[in-house]
Amino acid sequence: MNFISQRPALFYSFVLIALIAVLWLSGADAWLAKKVVSQDAPWAWWMRQWSIYPALYVSLAAIIFLMLPWVHKRFPTLRQMAAIWLVALIIGGGLMNQVIVKEVIDRPRPRQTVLLEEVPTQQYSAQIDGNSFPSGHAVIGFIFAVPFFVLNRRKPLAWIFLGVGLSAGFGVGFARMTLGAHYLSDIIGSLLFTLVPAGLLTRWIKHDTDVPTYVTGGFMLVAVSALIGFNDFRTNLFWQPDTAITRLRLDLPCETIEVGRADDLAVRVELEAYGAPVSNMQLQFANDTLSLTQWKGIFHSINCAAQVALPRNVGVALPEGRNLLSPTVPPEVVGQRDGWLTVRY
Repeated sequence: MNFISQRPALFYSFVLIALIAVLWLSGADAWLAKKVVSQDAPWAWWMRQWSIYPALYVSLAAIIFLMLPWVHKRFPTLRQMAAIWLVALIIGGGLMNQVIVKEVIDRPRPRQTVLLEEVPTQQYSAQIDGNSFPSGHAVIGFIFAVPFFVLNRRKPLAWIFLGVGLSAGFGVGFARMTLGAHYLSDIIGSLLFTLVPAGLLTRWIKHDTDVPTYVTGGFMLVAVSALIGFNDFRTNLFWQPDTAITRLRLDLPCETIEVGRADDLAVRVELEAYGAPVSNMQLQFANDTLSLTQWKGIFHSINCAAQVALPRNVGVALPEGRNLLSPTVPPEVVGQRDGWLTVRY
């Protein structure tokens, strides 16, 4: 009997769901979010940027391993481990966690609600504004506990993997909480949708289970395509120049650009798009041009709106044909050339 299967799985699921409910409804989630937030923590930004890669590399290795039948048939335990890893990551941590549950629960992030007074939204230079529950980043930590369900739990190695997975999941989750992106219950939700399915999968994927290569390849193709095609996310990007500038060229795919008078130059971009869970976007400034970079991500169907805080005597060049809005005093058009419109106060 597996450690998590049938009745034990149901028991642990109820325990985790009850813990999530207590944290959420009691206000403990909000209280803890205010205690740990620190959007200037460089280690948390580093974790946000790079924590996905260990799980990504292990997943690529698992795919290659399963696609080579003359190799994986010699190592049945590794074959079972690789298959459960991929199915739990894609179905539990990916489709259920990122696509279905996030949309159904529709919980705003802490920095969009309880942290507005603690840290103003505009101070986040790059933030994902999609739904909060559960955490996608925490999944890539908890997934390292998968070998625990396959190995003999009388051996220390199994428990070492469990400790590594739980430490990685809660460690990454704490980093996301520090940046105001998640509540503690979001992290526990990721634990629920990652490890409980992994435990249950040991009932169907066993040491002697031999799935044909074309089935493995087809499943991976369909699952990854679904994640890329239906994973809706929203992003806010914020930029301010480090030094004073007198002109700016906005090379952004935004149909609507709102320009308002201000003391300091700043640009805020709101994006909605579809893409892979590892997607990341940034604003890059070079040669007086502010552009959107797609850094190690897969994107499509991007909708964009920009807000420009424009001080006096700073010219901003905008692509012609865009919907230019001004909430108060409209800027003066001072130039029009080669498909670009320049405005200033």
